[in-house]
Amino acid sequence: QIRIQQELTKEKISYFEKIDAQIKFASTSDMEDILQELKKDGYLPKEKNQNNKKNKPKVYTPHYLYSNDGFKIGFGISSYQNETLTFELARKDDYFLHIKDSHGPHVIIFSNDPSKEAITLACEVALYFASKTSGEVILLDKKDVKKVPGKIGMVTFSSHQTITINSI
Repeated sequence: QIRIQQELTKEKISYFEKIDAQIKFASTSDMEDILQELKKDGYLPKEKNQNNKKNKPKVYTPHYLYSNDGFKIGFGISSYQNETLTFELARKDDYFLHIKDSHGPHVIIFSNDPSKEAITLACEVALYFASKTSGEVILLDKKDVKKVPGKIGMVTFSSHQTITINSI
């Protein structure tokens, strides 16, 4: 029973470390997404619908930038933005990047053949929004990324390439 409780505690610590990393870079809109996730996961009380009307579905808008050579790169600050970016906006042959073995943004390069410059920039974005200046970033085709059922923004994957960035 103690081991089970230790594992549950480790999962909760990991969850709150993820939330902490997201808050560091969150805009007001991003914070609304994070608050909604905390409510959904039972860490904050849910608001009661006072008018008993159905709420419009929330649109989660990831962030975008372009490499100097014109490749569009998207990234999420919140788990909901990560989910939208990876599973609604990215095509199967786009590139997916994520910091290795840590919480951080999903980063998508909207291309099946990006330049080395675009890949490097995307790696730097993954590291920066994970509050790291160097580290390993995984790179794979989006088609090889699968949702973790019941966990917003969490994914699994098998084969991938690892890119090491020494400093930003």
